[in-house]
Amino acid sequence: MVRRIRLTTGLILFFYVTTHLLNHTLGLISYAAMEDGRVWFIALWRNSAGMVALYGSMMIHFLLALWALYSRRQLKFTIGEALQLSLGIAIPLLLALHIVGTRGAHELAGTNDNYAAVLLIHFKFAPEIVYTQTIAVIVAWVHGCIGLFYWLRLKPWFPRYSQVLFSCALLIPVLSILGYIEGGREILALFENKEWRDAARAAIKFPSNEMRAELEFIALMGRSIVVGSIALVLVARGVRTLLARRRGIVHVTYPDGKAVSVAPGTTILEASKANDIPHASVCGGRGRCSTCRVRIVEGEDCLLYTSDAA
Repeated sequence: MVRRIRLTTGLILFFYVTTHLLNHTLGLISYAAMEDGRVWFIALWRNSAGMVALYGSMMIHFLLALWALYSRRQLKFTIGEALQLSLGIAIPLLLALHIVGTRGAHELAGTNDNYAAVLLIHFKFAPEIVYTQTIAVIVAWVHGCIGLFYWLRLKPWFPRYSQVLFSCALLIPVLSILGYIEGGREILALFENKEWRDAARAAIKFPSNEMRAELEFIALMGRSIVVGSIALVLVARGVRTLLARRRGIVHVTYPDGKAVSVAPGTTILEASKANDIPHASVCGGRGRCSTCRVRIVEGEDCLLYTSDAA
């Protein structure tokens, strides 16, 4: 059930990111096209159901990620796992100010967080944000694509369509970034027109200096909560390890005679990976396949749960 919830919330978030990036690609047509696309984007996500799905998925996905980090008996990752974890941690840190500066400003200051507002801030008032935002897009997209790959690669039809999916995974963020840059260039040109500039300021209603400081503080608190939560999980893991050692250790012997000692509660797959023992696991230990199954040939009476495959 936990895996299904993590997958469902991950798919909802990936769909949100996809629609957001597709909206950016309209900048290749014009800034006006971006605003027209935003109407549909807002209709999809800024309603009661969309907001519950989006923010609920964000919270649940993050909590389940913390639980996954805590529940692992060892922190030895494959390259893909390490990349997915590090990118997942980076996402809220990179996007905290963007989320608070758009949705937060809309709710707290009545700001119209349309593309004119966002692009003016990014390209005119604080151009350094362009780099942060571009990195955030790549980080969020790659994180989601890794998760999708781990899920879809077990599907029988995946090899047949993998090239098409890879092309989409490559094109969507590239076109999104190009549309974002083109939209920014058009906004800079429009800003030179005083009549357009005055009308845009009146329509956007930028937050006051005091409100901006408050929004930045909220973003900082959000980042602090993320970092603090991860630190708390790592501390909890350390405490669990100390308590497990006091309860004793478990000895696992393999058919070739190699034996390892692990803490109680460790899975055999985790024991193998922690000690560099080859152990087939197509899904990377996520429990989505059956390639990591083993047969217990001795010591079954010491197990809490037994079956032909464990």
